Amino acid sequence: MRYIVYVLLIVFMLSCTSKKNDRAASVNDSVTNKTIKDSARQENIGHKRQLDIVAMVVRDSVLRDAFHKLIKENLQKGRINDRAYYPESIVVGHLEEDTIVGNFDGIGIDTLYVDREDCCKKFPSCNHEGPNMYYLVSKSGRLPKIRLFAKSDMPPRIVNEGDLDGNGKAEIGYMYTWDMSQWRNYRILTFHKKEWRYLIDPQEEYMSTSRVFRLSGHEIAERGKKKGTILIHYLPEGLNQSVHDRIVKPSYVKIDDVEE
Repeated sequence: MRYIVYVLLIVFMLSCTSKKNDRAASVNDSVTNKTIKDSARQENIGHKRQLDIVAMVVRDSVLRDAFHKLIKENLQKGRINDRAYYPESIVVGHLEEDTIVGNFDGIGIDTLYVDREDCCKKFPSCNHEGPNMYYLVSKSGRLPKIRLFAKSDMPPRIVNEGDLDGNGKAEIGYMYTWDMSQWRNYRILTFHKKEWRYLIDPQEEYMSTSRVFRLSGHEIAERGKKKGTILIHYLPEGLNQSVHDRIVKPSYVKIDDVEE
């Protein structure tokens, strides 16, 4: 009889433990599911915000649907992030990053990244441009840092363009950030004759991009079929325009419009 009591007691204890574990597992599953749902909800909110912006600036419904698809695909691939100033300063067809790796000076592999500096530490009267300035910085220190055009609260992103001109050195592109107007000039930096220069003059008409073009999924610059040439895609200003292609040669323009 005593043996039976012991057995029943053990069974009862195991049953309680099992129920406790089931409750704990249920709670953990509930927390996990809530986290997943919250994450998905935030992602949907971010995605919806982008689509709302596109709906405001793109009137053609067919074009709008195409942009919606492009944005969703690029968000899923991690190529673009949910940024409040999207789509004004981002190119859907680019992989825009904070840090890139490549051979930028022809000597060896280096890492370049965007660094933020508080300009008020240097310039007490910095309210005109805001508290932040952004620079392209070389991790190895072989390349001098150079200032990037950007609004104080909108850090720029950089694009590893690869070797566009065929000279064995990779170029860096970036779209300057701002919160007014739909037009943005794309700048391509190259290290030429021991200094940073523009591979192509950013003031050229074909380096100026409209909001619609930036949303189209096109890249701006590619290496041309002939060595030493660059293929530029652009959308001229005006109604009912289509994307144009233009073959250009590098001009290695000296940079005098930014403070280094």
